[in-house]
Amino acid sequence: MAFKSFIGVSDAARAIQDFLFDRDAALPDAVREKLRDLVGPTASPVDAVVKGAEILYGRINDIEGQALKLGAGLALIAEQYNFHGMALEHRGSRIAQAFMREASITPPEGVTYPDKEDDPEVKSEYMTQEVA
Repeated sequence: MAFKSFIGVSDAARAIQDFLFDRDAALPDAVREKLRDLVGPTASPVDAVVKGAEILYGRINDIEGQALKLGAGLALIAEQYNFHGMALEHRGSRIAQAFMREASITPPEGVTYPDKEDDPEVKSEYMTQEVA
């Protein structure tokens, strides 16, 4: 089970929309709503990629399967292009590794994923709460 890889930022942003169309029921309500807000007709694909990765990461313990793989791919492309500073301290790749660890994706030979306690902090602006 590999993570999702993208050709470019538009492809990655479109993957969020496709995921919501195909699998939105697999997400907690608050996460689904935040992701929907990112993919409107006037939305920035860069913002969608970075914020999508961060929103999913904020609820990493509440999502599974394809949502974890989507989050990993979004975080990696955000770091690749250093969108919103995601390459600083390798935040994007560290988040992607956390997603891959949680998705039980086998790391490449000779590589181990960091322990949970070494994962980057969740940024407070991306924490979601369930809607009442």
